[in-house]
Amino acid sequence: MGTDAYANEIEWSSIEAPAQNSWRAVTYGEGKFVAVSTDGTNRIMISEDGKNWEVTPTTWGSQWFTGIAYGNGAFVLGNAWNGNIFYRSIDGGQTWTGVTGAASGAQLGDIAYVDGVFVAVDYSRSFTNQAAGQQIFISNDGWTWEAKGESAKKYWHGIAYGDGKIVIVGGKGESATDGKHIGVSEDKGQTWQYFAAPVAGGGYWTSVAYGNGKFVAVSDDEGAAQDIIVSSDGKNWTAYSSPDTKAWWEDIAFGNGYFVMVSYDYDNNLSEPGKAVAISKDGINWETVDTVPGHGYYSVTFGDDKFVVVALDSDDNNRIFLGEFPPQKSLSSSNIFGTRFCSAEVTTFCRPQNGFMNNNPLVNIYTELLGLYQQLLSAMQGQNS
Repeated sequence: MGTDAYANEIEWSSIEAPAQNSWRAVTYGEGKFVAVSTDGTNRIMISEDGKNWEVTPTTWGSQWFTGIAYGNGAFVLGNAWNGNIFYRSIDGGQTWTGVTGAASGAQLGDIAYVDGVFVAVDYSRSFTNQAAGQQIFISNDGWTWEAKGESAKKYWHGIAYGDGKIVIVGGKGESATDGKHIGVSEDKGQTWQYFAAPVAGGGYWTSVAYGNGKFVAVSDDEGAAQDIIVSSDGKNWTAYSSPDTKAWWEDIAFGNGYFVMVSYDYDNNLSEPGKAVAISKDGINWETVDTVPGHGYYSVTFGDDKFVVVALDSDDNNRIFLGEFPPQKSLSSSNIFGTRFCSAEVTTFCRPQNGFMNNNPLVNIYTELLGLYQQLLSAMQGQNS
């Protein structure tokens, strides 16, 4: 497979959801994907392979789940409307318990388990009728939460971890005017610094991911000339244009060397409907993926060598979009030690990745060659040539 044709290196398929809910967020943990909804009777669906899904029997009220994360043996839900702000499950998402007295009055935009802690961010104080307050919440176990960060009125919405830093992103909402819509913590969320993106007004950022040595954040600010920002340290950013600056890029995830971002396409807002997913290796150069028009994709996660995308709205019930890495079916002798798997110098042996080892029928020959190569190196030690 060519290293430049991003879209051809992942096989995508539309999957029917077990309920036509507004699926807002999805995560991976304990060997399963778990997605949450803002409406419907059964607001949790679970899958072990990304293809076959079942809803949990739990009946909810009018909670509006906006995020889910897995860590420290528990799934934790973030809520933005009615009821507890957090819900926690320790049986794989089958039963849930509300966490009382935590982040009272907040409306959560996102939740993640990063750097050994749960981090949740609030967007409610961005409204003009709300007073300023702390909008970042930290917990070790999903039960006990502490409010952190500046007292402000911002619209925080995305969380990522990399290079020893937790990075959150957001937007101006109705109130914030300082343009500093990027927060960075280097001590597990205890203290924060704030930075502005190099776009007018600081931008409106919905999600951020870390991979290949860089943070990449995306925007759903329709019509913005530059709707992607990239940073190697979370503090200094460079702005770029996506394949479609009319798109509402809602979420981004990283896995297996790729960034995948997803857009809302239900209202035919794209320049080219049916191009609501895009793939990149560096966060700068992107290729779009063919999707079914009329789908409001809202969240993407990576797990078990798969990307799983869920939709908030759709013209049909295929509200799951699944991206899988195909097995290596055939490899010519010229690329057994190719740069797709590793980079080798003359005197340095390079082992292929585990996936290549497990699926390659030439593994026995490869093992024999490894032994001969090592014997040759030993015999050459101390020789001039």
